[in-house]
Amino acid sequence: RDQLYVRIHPSGDSSFSLWEGGSITAASSGTALDVTIAQGDWFSRWVLEIVDRDAAPSTVSLDAAALTEETDAALVASAGCDACWHFDAATGTLLVSLAAPGTLHAE
Repeated sequence: RDQLYVRIHPSGDSSFSLWEGGSITAASSGTALDVTIAQGDWFSRWVLEIVDRDAAPSTVSLDAAALTEETDAALVASAGCDACWHFDAATGTLLVSLAAPGTLHAE
């Protein structure tokens, strides 16, 4: 098992299937973004790099459970936490580390 690093440029709806049977679907509207991860046979961790955000989200959750905000971007980017996020205001980038599939909501 391994981790998958995904860069998302939110703009409307998009989806793609992974070679190992999983899939990722993204839907954005205004400041809201939903990313659904369906687990396949290989990846068990995901790091999402969501770019082009105008402001920090007020809420980040996975299947309605709030994720922990981290001050250390490197920890999140390396999948060093199971359900956490970091926002870089200088670049407009939201990093999210997940150890479980489901639907991520950021707004």
